[in-house]
Amino acid sequence: MAEEAKAETKRTLTLADIQSSEYLRKNGVLAGDVFDTSTDEIIRVFSTSEDSVSEGKILTQEDIDSSPYLQENNVVAGDRFYDGVIHRSSTDDVFTQFKYGFDKGGNLISYGADI
Repeated sequence: MAEEAKAETKRTLTLADIQSSEYLRKNGVLAGDVFDTSTDEIIRVFSTSEDSVSEGKILTQEDIDSSPYLQENNVVAGDRFYDGVIHRSSTDDVFTQFKYGFDKGGNLISYGADI
């Protein structure tokens, strides 16, 4: 009985879990990693801490509204600023979609992956 209770405290994270959690995506968690509910700890099985994309400051709409420079450069909420450079969230989105397979539409990458 104790082994069953111990097994229930660990849950393998699925792609659906990751897609629905910005925290998991920012921390580079991959499907197959394990979440220990007894300690609220993520046990990395397939991912590494280097997979994290949490560098810099995520710009908010409030930041953009108060900065003419950000407005002139078409910065949008969700873009990141670090190392003196603005990193577009659209770049993160493309990488995230590639990494987590969000876009299941009929495109060249998905067809290539199917083959």
